[in-house]
Amino acid sequence: MVKLNSLDLATNKFTGPVPDNLPSCRQLKNINLARNNFSGQIPESFKEFHSLSYLGLSNSSLHNLSSALQILQQCRNLTTLILTLNFRDETLPDDPNLVFENLKVLVIANCRLQGSIPQWLRNVPALQLLDLSWNNLTGTIPPWSGGYRDLFYLDLSKNYFSGQIPKGLTELQSLIHGNISQEEPSPDFPFFMKTNESARGLRHFQIQALKETIFVVIIGSVAKKAIILLKMIRKNLPKIQG
Repeated sequence: MVKLNSLDLATNKFTGPVPDNLPSCRQLKNINLARNNFSGQIPESFKEFHSLSYLGLSNSSLHNLSSALQILQQCRNLTTLILTLNFRDETLPDDPNLVFENLKVLVIANCRLQGSIPQWLRNVPALQLLDLSWNNLTGTIPPWSGGYRDLFYLDLSKNYFSGQIPKGLTELQSLIHGNISQEEPSPDFPFFMKTNESARGLRHFQIQALKETIFVVIIGSVAKKAIILLKMIRKNLPKIQG
């Protein structure tokens, strides 16, 4: 399968470890293995997965988030990483040496992660979408969270943050003119929804149509009360394709 470009094996009953020979497919860019019954960790061989752009592994019974991030940061072309519903009750690593230079979409939601918003997220300069919702994160929302040039979607809801919403979040430039492109539709991605089990039933929002949109969600004990910040500059939502 030397010419394989995309692999979608989501929503099956595969077991065992994530295959460690996938990097041998030199043209493989998009992988969706979500909603299977894998065990173990992200393979060390993924350090050499330089063609990989999209990786969806949500709800796959994986563990060791720290190792996963250490390995996947070596995937220099990785732009989308979706790890929802894995790494249950682990701690979100705070290794300042983690760097994801080209990552645009990062979703580590609904994992019951402990810890706080890590400093290494400052080392993801191209970030456009960040979802850390439905975890057990504490502490304050750091001032540098407003330093992303292209970030237009931020979901920190269902955590236990304290303090105030930093002023920097109101100064995010791409919350006025945000745009993201996504090649592989996935029900694990916030802007996609699956209406039935058939391929034709996969309906999704056209991400390219999200220009001039603000979408920030923060729900929790911020400023001593639950706060929801949800602002839509553009009221007309993206058209649904299907």
